[in-house]
Formats: sequence, C-alpha cells, structure tokens
Amino acid sequence: MALAAWAQYVLDNFAPVADRKRRFYFFESVLTPNVFWVDMNRVDFSERTGKVRKLDLGPNQTNVHAGAVNDAFRNSAPFVFLGL
Repeated sequence: MALAAWAQYVLDNFAPVADRKRRFYFFESVLTPNVFWVDMNRVDFSERTGKVRKLDLGPNQTNVHAGAVNDAFRNSAPFVFLGL
C-alpha cells in the first residue's frame, strides 16, 4: 500500500490523538467503541537494540484492542519502501 493510500486509510478508519508532552498516542476505531493507546516511552527506537514490531489489527480490523497495547505488538519484518 502506498504511503498516501495508507494515510488515507488511517484517516478514514481511526481517530488518532497524540499527547506529545506525555508521549502517548491514542486511537479510536470507527468499527468499535474502544480507545487504545501506545505509550511511546516504552518503545525502543534505538538502532542497536530496537526491533521492528507491529500491532495486528486483523482482517477488516477484527482484532479488537482496548487500553494500553504496547504488549500486544509482535515482531515483524520491516516493510519495503516503494520509493517516489
């Protein structure tokens, strides 16, 4: 999926809110009434020890998440940039 298409998908299906001071990222799905969030303070972004991880939403967002989801992220292969 191209970056522009992915961005439009997020805008159409989620209501994201960023708390930059506390470093939390909140999401509300249009398909469920649940709010879930990522505590960015608990994410390892370092090049040496960090791992690529993703939150599996399932086909058509069938995996429902609520509350803090940091522990629900699973190891993943990095996605390939298609370039411009």
